[in-house]
Amino acid sequence: MVVKKKTLIIVCIIIAVGAIFGTIATVKYVQQLNAEREKIVQKERFDRAVDREYKQLVREYESIVETINDYSYSWSFRYKYVKKLNELLVAEVYPINYDSEFYTVSDCIDSLRHNKNRDLEILKSKAAFNAFFGD
Repeated sequence: MVVKKKTLIIVCIIIAVGAIFGTIATVKYVQQLNAEREKIVQKERFDRAVDREYKQLVREYESIVETINDYSYSWSFRYKYVKKLNELLVAEVYPINYDSEFYTVSDCIDSLRHNKNRDLEILKSKAAFNAFFGD
């Protein structure tokens, strides 16, 4: 069997062009795959940072709530902790009655029993914000 020179050149050109396009396609696929992996790694890092921040905020929250619920402390001391709790939650979630420390603390104690899940959601949002903006 004899192969013509012209046919051999055409086949070689087709193989070379196919190899070039195959290499380019493979490189782009690998780059896309690496970019997706990097996004996954960044999301996992962010999630871990949010979890760390959230755990720290929950510990602080529980410490403040424990102090507010401890009747061995004075009303004025626990009143300051109600203010501290509002600062932690970044809003006046528990109303401050400036005329009476007693009512402020007792209202807060009553509300704490029913609103823990809401408070934890607020802390989760704050943790995500802090982790994203590095606060």
